[in-house]
Amino acid sequence: MLLLDIDHFKAYNDHYGHMMGDQALIRVSAAIRNAVRSRDIVARFGGEEFMVLLTNSSEETAWQAAERIRQRVYDLKIPHMFNESVATNVTISIGLTPLIDDNIEQALARADGALYEAKNKGRNIILAS
Repeated sequence: MLLLDIDHFKAYNDHYGHMMGDQALIRVSAAIRNAVRSRDIVARFGGEEFMVLLTNSSEETAWQAAERIRQRVYDLKIPHMFNESVATNVTISIGLTPLIDDNIEQALARADGALYEAKNKGRNIILAS
């Protein structure tokens, strides 16, 4: 399971407006969908968060999918100026966790913890729980 969050999205909406924010969400969601297999499940999880359920995947395959998603979103080159002095592109942070013999809430909590840590470590990175 991957939990993804668009970095500094509130600042993006504040700077560019909600209409541009909606367009960024559409482009990011398409990049995510195009980076995974047709049998994988991609869902908007709330606000600027997305969840990806990778079916029948090894840990290595999950890491590869996460990196493909991260790179494709970066390659969209959606401009983002989240403060007066820093201009960059829209990026995402990703928390990755296996779905093992526990329930979805436990897996989601692990993925969310990894995502939170990824954001604290500088964003635009992937961390596993």
